[in-house]
Amino acid sequence: MSIDEELEEEYELFPDFVRSIRLFGDGIESYLLGAGFTDCQKIYDMVCSREIPEAERTERDYPFNCCIYLTGKNLAAFLQRAYPEHYSKLADKINPEAEYRISSIDFS
Repeated sequence: MSIDEELEEEYELFPDFVRSIRLFGDGIESYLLGAGFTDCQKIYDMVCSREIPEAERTERDYPFNCCIYLTGKNLAAFLQRAYPEHYSKLADKINPEAEYRISSIDFS
């Protein structure tokens, strides 16, 4: 599935959010990491600057749309570093061997 198809699917699922950052994967269906321009810009800038060494791969589209793909082990490390307030809520749900995706979506 292309990034455009993923973003379109997410827009259909979450039409109330114009800009949001969501986490998907094993045991986590759609966890809201952030919302709004500032949050989406932060994660997009991190992807553009290659500031996410934990990522298996990243994809970016027009600002501020991007996807970050991580293993559970790397997701835990990324959340501890970049989103510690969310890590404490998600730590017991993360499967170290599973695959996860963080999507920044800007439909403005």
